[in-house]
Amino acid sequence: RYDREVFAVNYPLLLLKIEKVKLLLKRESTWYSTTESTEREIKEGEALTKLIAANRLAYENSTGFQERAYFSEVDDSPQPYFVYLPKAYYDSPTKPYPLMVFLHGYDTSTTKVNAWTLSSNVLDLCDRKGYVVAIPYGRRNTDFVSIGEVDVMTVIGEMKKHFRLDPDRVYLMGVSMG
Repeated sequence: RYDREVFAVNYPLLLLKIEKVKLLLKRESTWYSTTESTEREIKEGEALTKLIAANRLAYENSTGFQERAYFSEVDDSPQPYFVYLPKAYYDSPTKPYPLMVFLHGYDTSTTKVNAWTLSSNVLDLCDRKGYVVAIPYGRRNTDFVSIGEVDVMTVIGEMKKHFRLDPDRVYLMGVSMG
């Protein structure tokens, strides 16, 4: 019998990995469609399958940059988002952290396979200042309105559900469209 949290965290991510493999295999001449990226997604999917079978959470007690997913209540599709947990996150089990929600800019090459992420310099700054970061996919280039806005609010809800966050320090920022 599976733990609900394990299933809620791992299963959408597993289905996202399967979807990404399908997308990678369909693309014949894009710069992000490589044998290595396809194999990486397959290996990550295999690892998630083993974690589900072992009733263990993906990224359990891990810090740093993580790809996560949830099932959209709008269309039941697995939607990606990225999380950055500062290195000190697990040092104090009761400390609440501020959340920075970063909304990406408009980019025609942004897809579930080719996601917009933050530079290591920005993540290092978040690490030094002790910020948890969430980067919603927001359905690509929706201007974060309509279904994109729903995705942003869902990611904030997921973050509050799974991490120790200070509800008075949730910040929204972004570039261009974000």
